[in-house]
Amino acid sequence: MSAKKTKKENNQLIVRIDKQERAEFVGLWEELDTSAAREVRRFIREFITELMSNSKFKLKPKIPMAKATAKALKKEIKNR
Repeated sequence: MSAKKTKKENNQLIVRIDKQERAEFVGLWEELDTSAAREVRRFIREFITELMSNSKFKLKPKIPMAKATAKALKKEIKNR
């Protein structure tokens, strides 16, 4: 086993979605050679970044983020 283990996330977000919307979403991510989980994670990161960078909201996460995630978000906000 490698000395560097990749840390797997162990949290889930269950979303109820219309059957037709899910089918369309699945079809699109299959065409783009990605996954639903990857796209939802990307959406969540972008959503957090957008709200944290919007001076109107001045939001701060209630739950401390992992240092790497917080650092990446701050860098992305700074580069906007």
